[in-house]
Amino acid sequence: ENGLISRNGLPSELRALTDLALLDLNTNFIEGTLPTALASLTSLLTINFADNFFFFDAFPNEWESLINLRTLELNLNSFSGTLSTRIGNLVNLRLLDYADNNRFEGGLGGDL
Repeated sequence: ENGLISRNGLPSELRALTDLALLDLNTNFIEGTLPTALASLTSLLTINFADNFFFFDAFPNEWESLINLRTLELNLNSFSGTLSTRIGNLVNLRLLDYADNNRFEGGLGGDL
């Protein structure tokens, strides 16, 4: 634990970083659900949460506001369920990596 990152997820104080363009927290042993507080960080271009212990059964609807997001790396986590077609609302997304989340069911919808 280093003050900002804990094994219990990410603090809601992240929402104060409104000009943040890159959030790279890969390989930090973070546990928990994807933080909905990130929805206010509309300047984000890249999120890299690879190789942690994040989990969800549904993609956070709040993240639809991340309209500038271009890269989303969620590989090597503990996600299950299906990856919602709502991720298609991230219109500038160019790279989505969700490999090695072996509890996902189905794939991406054909309309993405």
